[in-house]
Amino acid sequence: AFGLLGAFLFGFFSDFVTNKIQQKYGFDETNVLQMLPLLLSSMLTCFSYTLLSFVQDPKDKIIYFILPFVGISELGNYVASVSYLSKLNQKLQQGTISGVYNLCGGLGILFFSGFGGFLFDLIPSGPFIMAACLHFIFDVYVIGFMIANRGNIYKTTGEKEGSREKDEEGLLTADSEL
Repeated sequence: AFGLLGAFLFGFFSDFVTNKIQQKYGFDETNVLQMLPLLLSSMLTCFSYTLLSFVQDPKDKIIYFILPFVGISELGNYVASVSYLSKLNQKLQQGTISGVYNLCGGLGILFFSGFGGFLFDLIPSGPFIMAACLHFIFDVYVIGFMIANRGNIYKTTGEKEGSREKDEEGLLTADSEL
């Protein structure tokens, strides 16, 4: 039930970011604003699995506090990533790309379920630590990508190449100097 809530929340947030904020700033395939829902859901997943790795007894009452966040964040990851993928490929073959994306996701689930089971036999909190670490690495990558492409939140005026201009609202455009 909480996973469905996460799908709704991150779907709404992805739509809000792409439709409202992007209308103001324009769209670019490397636009950092497109990555916000994916980054937030992945950070929540990292946090949730980190908390889950500290639970010693699966019958402990704290599990009822942590598992809703896992459900929200996992479905949030899926919705945010598919939303980001579909915005990047608006004019390409979305069905084929989404199919390959889901195939790779299914293979990843099979691999990590098997590897997670192996880790659980060695260290009971191992699969949760692994998931938290992978999401942390992904978060660092996304933050690095956002920092490297922070200039892409401005819309291009299409005027003189290399010139720096301000639009009607006084915002710097992609070609304007900081």
